[in-house]
Amino acid sequence: MDASAFSAAQRVLGTPELLEMILIALLNRIPPPDARGYNGPQSIRTRVRAKLLMHVLRCGQVARNWQACIMSSCQLKKGLFLKADDTVPHSWDRTGPDTASNQPILNPIIVYMYDFSFTIPRFPVPGNALGNKHCVHFYLNRACFERDHDEGTKRSRCGTISDMLLSQPPCLVLREDGIVGRSGLEDSVIRCDTGITLGLLNKKAGDMFDDHERRAPQMPLALREPDGLMLFSG
Repeated sequence: MDASAFSAAQRVLGTPELLEMILIALLNRIPPPDARGYNGPQSIRTRVRAKLLMHVLRCGQVARNWQACIMSSCQLKKGLFLKADDTVPHSWDRTGPDTASNQPILNPIIVYMYDFSFTIPRFPVPGNALGNKHCVHFYLNRACFERDHDEGTKRSRCGTISDMLLSQPPCLVLREDGIVGRSGLEDSVIRCDTGITLGLLNKKAGDMFDDHERRAPQMPLALREPDGLMLFSG
């Protein structure tokens, strides 16, 4: 690239309005969820979507003006799961068969990092007893939690993974599944009216693990060392 071309590129990328358009175009290149529902953590499409989303998120590390561009753009923040987007044509309400066209959009980075996917609950979930809402389960492995719960703050200055919402529209409530051995926790519900982020989830999960450790001496031996938390929306 000659000096004049490099200078022109610098001017374009140094103009907030043009930079925003470029980053939005990169977001628009991310393929939608698989229409057949193959969007689990092992899906190739999920891995591709997570990688592309991470690339755009990390653009905030390039320069301070790039960081400012992202954090001042509602469209970019919504596309990066950093701001709630209630205008997407998806809903937590079930109005027909469960398909990717009507289910909420799960954050592919979090789907890839954790066991986070749509499910049919094994028991009536409070707030969704009639089954009229889409349901997701989130399995948080204890070893992964201890390794990764602070990792999000290391990955990007601009809009860390910890700041990212779990879904669009946002997931507002997650409940711990007492069936897997952790019933009786002081606080087994994670709730946020503006949407649950990975950071909030990790904080509350840490509280649940700590509460379990306090109660462990009074529990049957088989339940004293839980390997993780199973959480359901509802």
